[in-house]
Amino acid sequence: MILLNQILQGVLLGGYYALIACGLSFMFGVMGVINLAHGSLAVLSAYALYVLADRFGVEPFLGLCVVAPLMALVGWALQRLVLERSARGGLLVPVLSTFGLSIILDNLLFEGFGADTRLHLISAISPTTAGRSPTRSRSASSRRSPWGLRSRCSAALRPISTEH
Repeated sequence: MILLNQILQGVLLGGYYALIACGLSFMFGVMGVINLAHGSLAVLSAYALYVLADRFGVEPFLGLCVVAPLMALVGWALQRLVLERSARGGLLVPVLSTFGLSIILDNLLFEGFGADTRLHLISAISPTTAGRSPTRSRSASSRRSPWGLRSRCSAALRPISTEH
């Protein structure tokens, strides 16, 4: 079962990378602009879907019906406000403007969701978390971020132990 899970996760992750690469090549082929914020925008949309599902209880597939048009509007606004203006300045200006946008988005996401990559989600019914309430342990992962985001299953978040 673990092997099947790894294969499925690999195929899904490879498909995600392929979609991002297609978007990058499509944008460069049509517009001649290298968008370095493309990955940050993809991560922003993933976190938007996460917030809708976790904080507001929206089903993830239904949340896609909200996030996809919202990100289309964000893309349209970026096209009108940033990319068209910077494309008039030469070949290097759009690269620099999208790089700056990427830095801004990444830092906003770090501020809102944290940057600890050692946390992972374990099953809420796991024996290690059974009977533990989120109010009893106030670890760094269960504190509220500056934007008031906190996972409903924050008790199931724990640092990955490097000890064996």
